[in-house]
Amino acid sequence: MKWLLVFLFLSAPGAFAAEGDTTLTSTGSNFDWRSALEKVHASYGVLFLGPTIKNLDGDIEGKGAYVSMRNYLSLDYALAKDWELESGWEVRQTFRPADPKKPQRKDLEMRDPFAGVSRKNIIQGEVFSLGARARYFLPVTEYNKSKVGTPEDAGNGELNLGMSPSWKFGDLYVGCGLDFYYKFVEGTPKVHENYAVKAKPLVSYRIASKFAAKVEYQTGTLRHMTNGKWSKFNDRFTGQRVLAGGSWNPTRSLSLSPALGWGNLGTFQIKATELSLFATYYFL
Repeated sequence: MKWLLVFLFLSAPGAFAAEGDTTLTSTGSNFDWRSALEKVHASYGVLFLGPTIKNLDGDIEGKGAYVSMRNYLSLDYALAKDWELESGWEVRQTFRPADPKKPQRKDLEMRDPFAGVSRKNIIQGEVFSLGARARYFLPVTEYNKSKVGTPEDAGNGELNLGMSPSWKFGDLYVGCGLDFYYKFVEGTPKVHENYAVKAKPLVSYRIASKFAAKVEYQTGTLRHMTNGKWSKFNDRFTGQRVLAGGSWNPTRSLSLSPALGWGNLGTFQIKATELSLFATYYFL
């Protein structure tokens, strides 16, 4: 999908435009490296999921601990005002007891990295704003190849288009992330996902300068199959969830967001309430 990456790059205004005195001659002697590095932004995020209230010690009915850790590394470059080139990579680590029935199951999985472009403030007013992005997930991981020929086949990559409308009323923030996914299959599965959608409405209220309370609903990934059927809202692994928690920004570079979640494994029972923590550190 090299054509897609080239298109995204060329479509961004200022992709080849010089700013100020930042120029690159044939010898490269006049290139302003400091100015270029100031446009680079990088962050590391980690999401801890589990345990549930029923199993606060992590032990699930004597079978052992089950906690997952999702690591996110992102690197962005500011092309022009409100335009950025994006890249990212996710690595998932699961801590769980061995399953004799699934000896090949992996507890460390590298997900496909992505490259794309984003545009902030397409619409910007006193109350309403709108941003958008386009990403292409590169099919380079073992995890991706293990899905070739299955209903989750994305052997030739996956396209993600997203929008983020938001409203702000003083300390009250209301947003809704909207995502569309299209898989490019490699194998010939009889039935497979051809596209999927996801929505994440969020309400947040700023309690103090560094603290906010928030509630978020996630539809989960609603997958449309080639036989015309949709996945269920209460799918055990990709279904809907409700999160209630807060965020704390002790420094400009660090953000911590603890939360309680419901919907894990398709149930909203109190005893199945899941603890989670999302932490992000911006080091560039």
